[in-house]
Amino acid sequence: MKNKSNSRTPRQWLTMPLGHYVDKNTVVHRLKPTTKIVLIMVIVVVITVLSRTIGNHVTALGLAILGIEVLVTVSVFALARIPLGVATSQLLPVVPVLAFITVFQAWSAGWWSALSLATSLLVSVALALILTLTTQIGDMIESLDHALRPLARLHVPVTAISVAIAITIRLNPLQMENSRWVIEARLCR
Repeated sequence: MKNKSNSRTPRQWLTMPLGHYVDKNTVVHRLKPTTKIVLIMVIVVVITVLSRTIGNHVTALGLAILGIEVLVTVSVFALARIPLGVATSQLLPVVPVLAFITVFQAWSAGWWSALSLATSLLVSVALALILTLTTQIGDMIESLDHALRPLARLHVPVTAISVAIAITIRLNPLQMENSRWVIEARLCR
């Protein structure tokens, strides 16, 4: 029996909720959810630090850093075999917010600083999407529960925390999608 997520047409991807699991058999999909979370956090921290070192003036090093950020992100999407249409449709809702932040940053700190910030934010969001696109919620809850289990000895509600984290990770993209629908509905009126 064919999986529904593999038999979607390109237009169906455009209406797919944000962060919807894409069923594939790749290295990225097979990684443990906690490993993915740690790797994404490390990459985002490195990107944040690097974007701060770029400075306010265009340099060859700054351009190389931005290029590497984008290249790493595109490589992870390719390694996970996430279709271009899915990646694009998942990132589109972020564009209006990112555009506003970029314009404000360009006005307050200059266009180079704005480009650096916009690239870093887009790469960070894209990497976070990789987590939800390649990890089922049940696996994420189980993995977080296992990683947090030592805290249970301190009477910390580990299961409640792991469920809350997994639901938050899954519902944030859905909330953004609902906000986009409300904005589009307002514009239609």
